[in-house]
Amino acid sequence: MNLPDVNPTGLFCFDFYQFFHDGFVIKPNPPPNLLLTLRGVSLIDVFEIQKTTIHHVAFLDFDFTRPVALDSVFGSPYIGIPFNPLVHRSIGQNLSPFCNLRNNHHVGFFILETYRNKGAIGVWNLDELMMALAMRISFEMGKPLFTIHPTGDKKPYYQRKYNATLLPSHGNETVLSIDIQNVWNTMHHISWEEKNRNSQQVCAKFTQDIPLN
Repeated sequence: MNLPDVNPTGLFCFDFYQFFHDGFVIKPNPPPNLLLTLRGVSLIDVFEIQKTTIHHVAFLDFDFTRPVALDSVFGSPYIGIPFNPLVHRSIGQNLSPFCNLRNNHHVGFFILETYRNKGAIGVWNLDELMMALAMRISFEMGKPLFTIHPTGDKKPYYQRKYNATLLPSHGNETVLSIDIQNVWNTMHHISWEEKNRNSQQVCAKFTQDIPLN
């Protein structure tokens, strides 16, 4: 898929399999400098790296052992998984302990408002990148459908951005399902390119779309 009206400096590209193996990737300049981490096959965290501090700005937790993969953060047994030691060596400091956003937000997917689209930091589509990574991991683990229990009013968000459909077999609970292979070609700000059998590049557009006149 070709990304429309892309400024090359607004693209963040990296190898998915290396991220999956090493458990982290760093988005360098221009600022903000972001660190994305993966613990196990279930916990994605995003940090902003500053000169002397690291701030936890987003998390996405999913658990394939549960009936619904993306649900409550505190329902997962994987919360205590440590970071890969490579992360600490690469950034020159220890991530743990950190001011964990999970302590204040009882959901499975959260991004600080300033790091969302139209936020003060100026980062765009971080949510789509995090979801794309979670869905890719799900697919690699043999789970072609990604299930979600949306919190609050998030049901339209998943339906609009990821073509999520309602699963009718969960009684009064709202559970959505995303067909992962189908959604890969409909995400406007994420692209995948297979370099070879062992390399899968993912690119995210981190800048605002340019309106068409």
